[in-house]
Amino acid sequence: MTSPNDAKLLQAIYQKKADLVATMHRTDEQFCLLSILEHVVEGIDDWLITQDESELTLYRRFGSILDILLRHTKIYLADGETISEASSRTMRYNECIYGHSRTTTTTTNNVFGRRIDLIIKSSKEKSIELCTNEWKRQQADANLAIHQQNKNIRLNCAILSHLQSLKYPSKVPFTVAMDWLGTVGYMYILVDVEGTFVARNIGQVIMPRTLLNLKEFKRTLDLLFALKRFLVDLGYQMECALQKCESDDQLRQVNFLDDDNDTNGDDDGTNPKQRMVFFTPRNSRIKKMKIDGLD
Repeated sequence: MTSPNDAKLLQAIYQKKADLVATMHRTDEQFCLLSILEHVVEGIDDWLITQDESELTLYRRFGSILDILLRHTKIYLADGETISEASSRTMRYNECIYGHSRTTTTTTNNVFGRRIDLIIKSSKEKSIELCTNEWKRQQADANLAIHQQNKNIRLNCAILSHLQSLKYPSKVPFTVAMDWLGTVGYMYILVDVEGTFVARNIGQVIMPRTLLNLKEFKRTLDLLFALKRFLVDLGYQMECALQKCESDDQLRQVNFLDDDNDTNGDDDGTNPKQRMVFFTPRNSRIKKMKIDGLD
């Protein structure tokens, strides 16, 4: 139920948005910020999340904020337990180098990557993965939450390794992602430090449940707008790099370009084609083998 204070706040938001529309500033960050606040205040009764809310419900409510945040950009949200292509690529690479485990039945032809709640991509057309993000329900077991956290970090390691392999003229030193437990989470930066991926907490993020949380939500908004600017810039850079790689590959097919003449990227080994990222095998992949001739 809307209170008089809610109504006054909404009235102020509507008036400011109308002024921005009248002056042709509907795509400005200020208009986006006001739209997010309007969305939160208008639906605040729906945000009184209880402890038994599902992961899907938790993501859906925060995902609606991301939809507004990334409106008027090319950034694409691939959600719904989507398989990360970067993880599939990394697992195939590992099997080519080290061979597959005797306890699994996978080969490079049937490797399936890891599923994740949200993959943020450069665009729907190019579909370059920029980061993965995970949600767990508030009552999730601590061991499960840590396991999912580790999976999310490994997925982002695989993504960062792939981004570096595109050989953009300036090295891609890091990516940024989020991990959630209930209505609170954190944003972190994953940095390549001399060949080792290191995750570092940037700050806490929340989903407001009442208007009393709006002051605390301000820090979340600051982080989200910083994330938006980072993703838009990274997405553009990686699509340019992918286009260059595709052009080079076409020339290599007719021997007009070889690796010795490719000046795109570093020669000092700081921009490698593949970092070592490993994923634990799933129990569902373990298969008992029947050996003929044994009693």
